[in-house]
Amino acid sequence: MRLIAPAGIARGKNRRDKLRHMTRPTLDKVKQAIFNSLQMRVEGAAVLDLFAGSGALGLEALSRGAACAVFADSDPAAIEAINANLDKTGLAADAHVFRTDFRQIKRQLEGKNLPPRFDIIFLDPPYESDFIDEAVRLIKSENMLAKHGVIVCESKKAADKNFAAERLGFTLEFERGYGSVVVRIYGC
Repeated sequence: MRLIAPAGIARGKNRRDKLRHMTRPTLDKVKQAIFNSLQMRVEGAAVLDLFAGSGALGLEALSRGAACAVFADSDPAAIEAINANLDKTGLAADAHVFRTDFRQIKRQLEGKNLPPRFDIIFLDPPYESDFIDEAVRLIKSENMLAKHGVIVCESKKAADKNFAAERLGFTLEFERGYGSVVVRIYGC
């Protein structure tokens, strides 16, 4: 499976797919649509990829010119795959990888030479969880999103509901379904 959609400095590289049985990778057409929607926001951005899995979304952002990407996942196999993918694509210099529960990411970032806020935050948790709402509340309460930043949420269409993002004052900028998946992008 390809790591990178048709644009970016690492385009065409294949990613490590060891996690296929444990994760649900973002489809190339969904990834392409996300980055087409983000367009000029990626260049120079500070990116946070929570629930990173193989790191495909953060890697794509780095490939398209993001200044840095922070990857967080609690699964040791995911962390191993992210590091292998960073090495394979040559993007490790601008990446920071944390094995942590998403609820602890702010604490993990403290004291590190990393941006205090992120321009783009990717949320692609297990579909059967309520982690998007919990993560959005955390992002808001910990002031983790930059002034003109966006939160990109990928979820199962069947679980379609009024996410916490809207209740917390974020504005829905983009929403589109792709088969059984829906992508929403929220801004400040």
